[in-house]
Amino acid sequence: MNIAILDSGVGGQSILAGLKKVASQHHYTYFADHKNFPYSTKSVQELQKIAEENVSQLIAEGAELIVIACNTLTVAALDQLRKTFPTIPFIGTVPPVKKAADTLPPSAKIIVVSTKHTAKSQYLKNLIQQHSKGQQFISIGTTQLVKAVENNDSDQAQHILKELFAPYSKQRVSAVIIGCTHFSFVKQEIRNCFPYPIQIFDSVEGITKQLQRITKNESIIQTGLSPSFCCS
Repeated sequence: MNIAILDSGVGGQSILAGLKKVASQHHYTYFADHKNFPYSTKSVQELQKIAEENVSQLIAEGAELIVIACNTLTVAALDQLRKTFPTIPFIGTVPPVKKAADTLPPSAKIIVVSTKHTAKSQYLKNLIQQHSKGQQFISIGTTQLVKAVENNDSDQAQHILKELFAPYSKQRVSAVIIGCTHFSFVKQEIRNCFPYPIQIFDSVEGITKQLQRITKNESIIQTGLSPSFCCS
């Protein structure tokens, strides 16, 4: 299958690496939309227009499944993309709030670090409300960290992270949820901001599982079996 991965820059490379580990049989195309970087400074309407244009190009180039490897673009445009291109399977990227809530006890304090666009979105608020089992979720948004990672500026990234987490470093934080694919590249730097061990949750595992589900169903349909057969 021809799979396209769309992001504003290098962030989705973490998704690409995860997909290749479990599904190397597919052909992957990576689209880094440097022209419109960063996505987090744009309005929903702008992001939807950008997404439609990029997806149209990817489909014209042969994409059969598209991974939106960006939390901001997923929140702003995924629903519209699925309506506009109903024959193309899409996999979005969302902060793994459910995974963290299912894993950690109700007493846990969990930080979600994402772009400002995602942090203030109703989508993230709804996600937390839907899946929280009593845990305290703290949402932090930053655009500067996205730029630092994109520019491979590790010193600046560490400086930004220390400032972001300074108010919480002496509190008993259980986990940090990665809410922007760029931030997957600074996991160790995030851990270094806390004087005690924390768990980190990112979206790679969920995306790889979703790809496996979709491609398994596609193969079952092509052989003439009922899609429900895979779940029996």
